Amino acid sequence: VLWGIVGSRHARFASFLKGPAHVLRYARTLGQRDSAPSPGHNPLGAMAILLMLGMLAVQAATGLFASDELAYFGPWNGAIPAEWAETLTTVHKINGQLIPWVIGLHLLAISWYAARKRQNLIGPMITGRKAGSRIAQADGIPSDRTVLALVLAALVAGGVWAVVALAPPPPMPDGLF
Repeated sequence: VLWGIVGSRHARFASFLKGPAHVLRYARTLGQRDSAPSPGHNPLGAMAILLMLGMLAVQAATGLFASDELAYFGPWNGAIPAEWAETLTTVHKINGQLIPWVIGLHLLAISWYAARKRQNLIGPMITGRKAGSRIAQADGIPSDRTVLALVLAALVAGGVWAVVALAPPPPMPDGLF
């Protein structure tokens, strides 16, 4: 999410999030083999990114409070009423079952783009550079953001550690003193 705010130009949410009319207009071109690739995310790819980031955020947040009622309790499980924890555990389980389906759909879309539109989307996901786009070749990625990405990754890792480390101690099981 941080990378979508401060990352390279075409990775920023502001560069690829468009309104519903733009998404519908783009969807009408899906059957065309010869459509020029966009320099960044296409509108449907942008929707997929939002969906996957949202689902991962829900999974991480509910996992802090979830419980399997046997051996695992999320680090913040004891900080909320049991009824809330049960609801969040249910959301966590359902969302966890949906995530692989959404990822699978995303992989199918990538495969379809490769087969139908002859667009390689895997390389640009890794490198941040998309060949064949006239705009991308003229515009390009102005600077290397590797150091920024590593700093952000370290900050996020520190934040995750702090959230877990600062969790209250788990409650004592019933029947123990």
